[in-house]
Amino acid sequence: GVEADNNESDFNAPCRSNPVFSNITLVNTDNTGGSSTSGIHLRRGTDAQFYNSIVIGWPGYGLRVVDNATVARGLYPEPPLMLCNSPAGVEPMGTAGGMFVGAFPNPVVDQTQFSFQLPTAGRTRLCVYDPAGRAVADLVEGELAAGTHTVVWNLPAERPAGTYFYRLQSGADVRTGRIIAVR
Repeated sequence: GVEADNNESDFNAPCRSNPVFSNITLVNTDNTGGSSTSGIHLRRGTDAQFYNSIVIGWPGYGLRVVDNATVARGLYPEPPLMLCNSPAGVEPMGTAGGMFVGAFPNPVVDQTQFSFQLPTAGRTRLCVYDPAGRAVADLVEGELAAGTHTVVWNLPAERPAGTYFYRLQSGADVRTGRIIAVR
């Protein structure tokens, strides 16, 4: 159905692939397995956004994400809301052992939700910064268990539209991303 890649030689290269899929339906009628076993296959550092999607009839995963750098800056929403009646459904996120974080919606008008997964428990900090590098919101600061976590950020009315950056750190592991605020 879909295979998406970023830069083959540098998964974290700038101008990352970030496809947006809305209202898609992927139906596999080839029960022999063909050349692909997954309805959606993201790899090589691709980010992606999925909305209102249905993936059915694939012999493997409805959604398969490969490589730690893939969707490191966000798979929106996380986990994606889709129907996968493939035998394996949605491949478990973080199976490669990496930490990831994403924000949805993005762009944001007044509120966004950060979703992140920690492969191990540890001291964790999630912070939002303005373009000058000043912290504008400390969302998480403390010990967190391994697993998936969500945090809501209400963009203060006095904050202008524009680009904001977020940074998640747990132990020595760090992930960053950006949010676009629109008013």
